[in-house]
Amino acid sequence: MGGHLVSVMKKYIAFAFACLSLKTFGQTIWNGPSTLFEKEVFADWTLPENQDRITDSVWITRANSQGIFNIAQESAYIPMQSPSGTAWAYGTTAEWATLNFQPWELAVEGNPPAMVNQDMVLHLQEEDIYIDIRFLSWTAHNQGGGFSYRRSTPPTNAVNSIDISGSVILFPNPSSSVIQFKGLSAWHQLFVYDLYGKQILQVEFLGEQSIDIRFLPKGMYCLQVPGVRTFRFWKY
Repeated sequence: MGGHLVSVMKKYIAFAFACLSLKTFGQTIWNGPSTLFEKEVFADWTLPENQDRITDSVWITRANSQGIFNIAQESAYIPMQSPSGTAWAYGTTAEWATLNFQPWELAVEGNPPAMVNQDMVLHLQEEDIYIDIRFLSWTAHNQGGGFSYRRSTPPTNAVNSIDISGSVILFPNPSSSVIQFKGLSAWHQLFVYDLYGKQILQVEFLGEQSIDIRFLPKGMYCLQVPGVRTFRFWKY
């Protein structure tokens, strides 16, 4: 009887997630350069450096055991549901419309090690973003919760020159009020984009002043210094 109930619940959850994933209007495919995320074994999952803060509502991490979860919305892993606000499928974003999206645990059929080195797609349901992702490692249950993956980033046409020079530093990051630069002394025009590639700010930078970001909603942004570098920063 108990096994039948669990089976019914799994089918219900899978159906609910499939329905949420059917939204096809305004979807965004992230096909920009891949980025690596790694959470070491026994690393403190409550620290930002051990969370992949993909958007302001999806921060992927893992405790010392069990599965991955969205610490922006959940305090711990919830079987058959986590990570909250996401759906998963084997495949690539090139075929996203034909994939069967499910909660992560159902998508990997309860066997996370088997997903390592397999192409998958992560769907951020609230933002309707599809991301290519490939897990590179997975530490066994109760052995420290280590894992790593590579995933795609926003389209490169959202911003142009990426990381041309490492001599310029943006700080503080994250920030709630202003941002500044170290190593940027000449005049530049700066451009700020949201995660969807929409330009939301243009600033003439004279070499010393701070840039006021208090008016920006909380979240992640790209700041382009043409010919120098593109930065990613967080407003909190």
